[in-house]
Amino acid sequence: MKDDVVNNKTGEILNSKDIKLLIDYNKLNKFKEQMGYYQIVTSEINLSEKEIINTYHGLSRIEDEFKTMKDSRWFYKQMV
Repeated sequence: MKDDVVNNKTGEILNSKDIKLLIDYNKLNKFKEQMGYYQIVTSEINLSEKEIINTYHGLSRIEDEFKTMKDSRWFYKQMV
């Protein structure tokens, strides 16, 4: 870490060794609780949770296939 840090609001030059870190443990814990989970936002209010998840997974598979096709096409162009 550099020794000198500039305070962007005041322009004051601070010694980084004098700066103490503040951690918002509530935000950190909330973030940790959500790790490993997907959050899906949808306008489909008439579908069940399971139907929404299955639809989302289907879309993900389609996107993965398109990516594979694009990558394959790029590879083919390089070989020709």
